Amino acid sequence: MVLGKGGFGSVCKGSLKEKVPFKKSRKRRIAVKKLDSDSKQGLRQWQIEVGFLKKLSHPNIVKLLGYFQEEENRELLIVYEFMEKGSLNYHLFGKRSNQQLPEETRLMIATKLAQALSYLHSMDRPIIFRDFKTSNILLDESYTPKLSDFGLAKWGPNDGTSYVTGNVMGTHGYVGPEYKTGGLRAIDKKTLA
Repeated sequence: MVLGKGGFGSVCKGSLKEKVPFKKSRKRRIAVKKLDSDSKQGLRQWQIEVGFLKKLSHPNIVKLLGYFQEEENRELLIVYEFMEKGSLNYHLFGKRSNQQLPEETRLMIATKLAQALSYLHSMDRPIIFRDFKTSNILLDESYTPKLSDFGLAKWGPNDGTSYVTGNVMGTHGYVGPEYKTGGLRAIDKKTLA
């Protein structure tokens, strides 16, 4: 079952057989992202995403369960925990958009996302997410949000400088104005997006 498609691949629902102590086994639902290996950008984003997710551990960042690169068929897969409620985008703008999320849930989502961004920005070497948008925020069964899709993420400066330059990446409408106009991004621990 296809859960979604993006610029460099698609995400499908799957299951993984797990051994559980004192039980035979159980099936765990997973999400499998298959990236377009025909493009250099697809391979690059796969490498970036796997590289970052292997290093990160936070309750509001999607958990990497595994990854696979097969040279012969040029297949690139990333396996994540399955997020039961889908994307925040679906709840705000999709078929469920007529059923508004309760105010407490919206505040909890905003708070948890701020904590995830703070975690990324306060690492020894900060991580700039660069694709913060509702379709990259996934919700578990209790609406706990998790950041996903680290393919455009970038290391921030670790030399004390407060600015990063580079190509403007991300989705128009979600990119900060100071970044969009010149590729210059202020790194300020008080700024969470």
